[in-house]
Amino acid sequence: MDREGKAAGEVGRSRERLLNPLWVISLFVTFSETALGIAVTATEGSIQVALTCFVVLFPIAVAGAFFAVLWKKPWHLYAPHDFTHVEVSKFVRALKGAEGVRAKIQKTTDQVDRLSTLMAETRLLELEIVYSGFPGRLTDEQRERMEAQIQELRKLTQRGRA
Repeated sequence: MDREGKAAGEVGRSRERLLNPLWVISLFVTFSETALGIAVTATEGSIQVALTCFVVLFPIAVAGAFFAVLWKKPWHLYAPHDFTHVEVSKFVRALKGAEGVRAKIQKTTDQVDRLSTLMAETRLLELEIVYSGFPGRLTDEQRERMEAQIQELRKLTQRGRA
């Protein structure tokens, strides 16, 4: 044990954790922002304006790139030793499998939307046939309700085609 009461393995593990890609990104941004902050105070004129714009926009660009990588390939943001209880290859395979599940969900959602549109078109045709075939036999209330349904179904079918 060291003087703080930590086992040697714990100290080594905490030092290893600093080499995580997230730490590398944060250290890079911190050092570059610090250096540029000092440079901004030492310059004048248009150079100072340009450096100030860069100091403001650079972290935003890094954050955008970080979130893009996080969205597209999150397994790249972990070091191999971060996977203590799981094999790296299994973890990456599971994350890639999630992309396939998302694609299947999107495909199913599209199919449901198409099916809903077809059902609305079928119901619309039924109502139009009934409405055109029996105009004199419908009460005013039935006619108004049927016209409202026809209008609503026309809107639905047009949205489904778009």
